[in-house]
Amino acid sequence: MIKECLCESMQEITELRSNGQNTQAKWKQSQSRHQRKCHQNNRRRKKIGKQIDKRSQKRHVDPEQKDLLQQCTNRKQKESREEFLVLKSSLNKIENEKLEKAKESAQA
Repeated sequence: MIKECLCESMQEITELRSNGQNTQAKWKQSQSRHQRKCHQNNRRRKKIGKQIDKRSQKRHVDPEQKDLLQQCTNRKQKESREEFLVLKSSLNKIENEKLEKAKESAQA
């Protein structure tokens, strides 16, 4: 700014500004960068806040709802165990039949 005041012609001022001597332009650039960074930080904070809210909602479930969920999972576990036992028994039957057929073919 002081150098601009010392210049006598407009050409000298434009040369100074083109060489990066204009402090006002630099200030505006740094100010706009600062605003962008603040805006980005605010977005990040909001996003993190939403994630925390979702986590807290999962943790703070009503006791009645917790009981229902627990009963549901227990029921599903029992059903899956029963299904597994049925499949296992059917596989055992198939294996036994194959063994008997193999014994009969070996005896013949």
